[in-house]
Amino acid sequence: MPKYPISQFVSTEKLSMQHQSFLSAVDSIRIPTSVEEALKDESWIRAMNEEMSALEKNEIWEIVEKPKDKKAVGCR
Repeated sequence: MPKYPISQFVSTEKLSMQHQSFLSAVDSIRIPTSVEEALKDESWIRAMNEEMSALEKNEIWEIVEKPKDKKAVGCR
């Protein structure tokens, strides 16, 4: 069960059954709170690999040597 179910904040009574089902499905997804936690879940590992593949395919970055006096910038 999610820590903050959407049903505590939003009423779905005026939505169609399809939309209610969709929201229920979205609300049931567990989102990891750390990389360590995500790396224990095969579906999150697959999602991270797909994201990395898309970044590489679209040539979002190029790998270069980092100057010794500089800090790396993260990607989220």
